[in-house]
Amino acid sequence: MRALTADYTCVNEDTGTIFLLDAVGEDIIIPAAALGNRGVWFKFLCVADPITTVWSITSAGTNDIHCQFSSGAGNDIDVISAGTGKDVVSLVHTVALQGDQITMFSTGTFWMATGNTQVIEGITMA
Repeated sequence: MRALTADYTCVNEDTGTIFLLDAVGEDIIIPAAALGNRGVWFKFLCVADPITTVWSITSAGTNDIHCQFSSGAGNDIDVISAGTGKDVVSLVHTVALQGDQITMFSTGTFWMATGNTQVIEGITMA
């Protein structure tokens, strides 16, 4: 595990790391999926409600993030499916909550992004 308190650029050697995200959002860059990193994965976990700025996870590649997230609590679960060809996944400040999380897994061609948020607008994709 690694606590992030500033902007960070992930490298393949970070594979398997759970990044702990505090209340102050930062910018995280992940390698392009096509850079020979098949099997590389990262997990991003909010350990506090992001209240100041957004946590953004941006691929160094172009349109190589495929996303599917769930949202809700208890028995009220919705699926947020953003489809394919995204560049950025964000945990939104003042909306995302402690416990919200995103896992990024590289197929060697694309990043597969999955995770959950307690509020449907807590995770956005662009």
